[in-house]
Amino acid sequence: MAQAGIVLQWGATHRHNGVLIVTMVSVAPPGPIECVRFSCLWNYLIKSLRYVLITLYHKHRVIYAETHRDEEIPLHYRTGTPSPETGWGALKEILRLKIRR
Repeated sequence: MAQAGIVLQWGATHRHNGVLIVTMVSVAPPGPIECVRFSCLWNYLIKSLRYVLITLYHKHRVIYAETHRDEEIPLHYRTGTPSPETGWGALKEILRLKIRR
């Protein structure tokens, strides 16, 4: 489980000739809003932003691993572990993947 209650559900793996290409991930969205106070709405907004950034990271990671399947790339881009736990960490990894592309 990542920070703020975001649950990563590991799904299918893609292999080519027995070699791991990428492990795909399903990310569960944050739970519903619990109250209508500003603090609850703010916390929900932050959780939703983290959710979007983490799912974008996994999308870019899968695209990167698929396009560079025959090259030597870091294993965490193929497996998804460790996954960024914060929004800033996910944003940093997304930018790193865009630069590597």
